[in-house]
This record gives sequence, C-alpha cells and structure tokens, in this order.
Amino acid sequence: MTENNISKEKANSVQPKSIGYLAMMFYILILIIITYMKKSQIPYSLFSIVFVGQGFESLYKYKKNKNKSNLLEIIGCVIAFIGLIILMLTSV
Repeated sequence: MTENNISKEKANSVQPKSIGYLAMMFYILILIIITYMKKSQIPYSLFSIVFVGQGFESLYKYKKNKNKSNLLEIIGCVIAFIGLIILMLTSV
C-alpha cells in the first residue's frame, strides 16, 4: 500500500467518528435539558447516548460503503435506543 492509500483510509475512518460524536453531543445536550426540566435532576438513563453516536457513525459508513455489517449495526442501535426510551418512559 502506498502512503496515499493509507492517508485516504485514515481520513475515511476519522470523518464518521467526528459526525457520530457531533450527533451524540447534540443529543446529550437536548436530553439533559429535557430531563432536567422534567425532573429537576439528571438521571443515569443517558446511557442511550452511546447508541445514538454509534448509530450515526454506522449510518455514515453504510451510506459510503453499503456494507451489510454496518446496516446490522444501525438496526441494533435503533432497537437498543427504542428499548432505552421505553425504559425511561415506564420508570416513573
């Protein structure tokens, strides 16, 4: 492999991660504001942030490469996120 190929691969792996982290930070900010306004405290249910960030990262990779494993990762993140939302709504 040439140096140019290595730098392209590195750039392709860095960009999805930054998009995922940006989406994750935006989501955590909104979730903190909503939960603080609702309960006047920040609960541990913010664990779903991991699934949102990973889901967006996999979505970006899937749009570029159309890799089936990234699609399965997106589906898993969506299922986990929906499950955590249901847990947050039912644990009153």
